[in-house]
Amino acid sequence: AFTGLTLEYLWLGENPSLGLPANGFVGMSTRLIDLKRNQLTEITPNFLAPLAQRLGKLFVNGNKITRFSPDLLTMFNGLESIRIQDNPLICDCKSRWLKQFFDQNVDKLTQTNDNNIEPRCSAPVGLSENFSADFGSWISSVTSHR
Repeated sequence: AFTGLTLEYLWLGENPSLGLPANGFVGMSTRLIDLKRNQLTEITPNFLAPLAQRLGKLFVNGNKITRFSPDLLTMFNGLESIRIQDNPLICDCKSRWLKQFFDQNVDKLTQTNDNNIEPRCSAPVGLSENFSADFGSWISSVTSHR
């Protein structure tokens, strides 16, 4: 769909019926992609891989993403800014990598111009709204809610 395009910004946010084809970004280049508030339930590494070389900012806030694949870590490390807040994140052992990434890259994930400046947990109940808790108490809470 975007083959051959080189864009500075690609704004696809606030399109709740947006469908993202598996190879939609093959052959495309952009510095920023905005996919906020689109009812997305996942972002796969293969979907974003074609953009990895030039992408600096990824906005996927306000969707319905419950987990991010650990295979996204390399891409996340290469970004200067990522917005994942306002997603119903499940904070459990499978999400441990994301918590560690957050703790090491708070500046990439927090946005001072947003009301909700950091990711929040929607589950388990004991961690609800507490993504920034220290890692030890976060993991203890996760293991106590099994």
